[in-house]
Amino acid sequence: MSVNRDELNQARADVSNIYTKAIQGSNSDIDGPAKELSDLIAGSSLPSEWIHISILVLHSRAMEHPTSLDHLLKIYSAACELFPESVENSKGTGKDAGQLDLHWTLIEESQRFQGLVQPDIGEADTEDASNINFREEDLKERTTDVLTKIDNWRADRQDLLVWMATQARSYSLGAVELNNVGSRASALSAIQFGLDRAGVVKKSSRPWSKADFLAACVLIRGCARSLKEAFDAAGQGDVVVDWVNQFGLFIQSDNQASNGRNTDNDFVLKSNAALVLLNFAKGPIDETSEQLFDSRRWIY
Repeated sequence: MSVNRDELNQARADVSNIYTKAIQGSNSDIDGPAKELSDLIAGSSLPSEWIHISILVLHSRAMEHPTSLDHLLKIYSAACELFPESVENSKGTGKDAGQLDLHWTLIEESQRFQGLVQPDIGEADTEDASNINFREEDLKERTTDVLTKIDNWRADRQDLLVWMATQARSYSLGAVELNNVGSRASALSAIQFGLDRAGVVKKSSRPWSKADFLAACVLIRGCARSLKEAFDAAGQGDVVVDWVNQFGLFIQSDNQASNGRNTDNDFVLKSNAALVLLNFAKGPIDETSEQLFDSRRWIY
């Protein structure tokens, strides 16, 4: 059964309206918006499409209001608990349909920085794939294209950060199951890519990027306690200990001692690595979306 474009647009508008009202309301109000969302999805002509749309709209609202991410995830998770068995998709029925769709969407979207944005101008930096280089003639002859590309590039970096925060907070809040091999593997891969500036952990066809490092910092901070418990339970506690050591290398200014992790002595890398180490010094703890996106501590 197919859904036409008008129905999809209406679904996005209806779901967006639920989330927007929730953002403007009280963070303690979960049940009302959750029931409204559950009823909307269960009563739709194709619940599987509406489930996925609700995840994508959640992300778009979180892009605009990142500190509200936890509230939106709680609403989505509570809505999944209300799904009748008639709500189904290729992943499962009832609440499993919603939870597993979120699980696989996060794995798909929380990948390495891509930078696949228009217009077609500039070249990715060879030392930092999330930076872009322009020539003098680019700026002189195609000023609008250059500025548009930078703006789109910035949005692409933010998109990755918010998806990683969503993955972290989903694990912490129980919206997605962390105690399975797939979830742990996804988190481990993202963190390894972010830490692997020197190319010693895993070889890749794409060079390291600062966006991947910042995303790894957000991922760990948003679910550090949950990650430690999950890896400890799986007999992989040494992995978490190694993370602390690896993030410490990004703070060191001695290039030989840091093994090439912070070759340009970048304060942005130091600052975000320090936030990870502060987290572990406190527990570790699972930082809320308000803590992750606290503007007083963010240095992009």
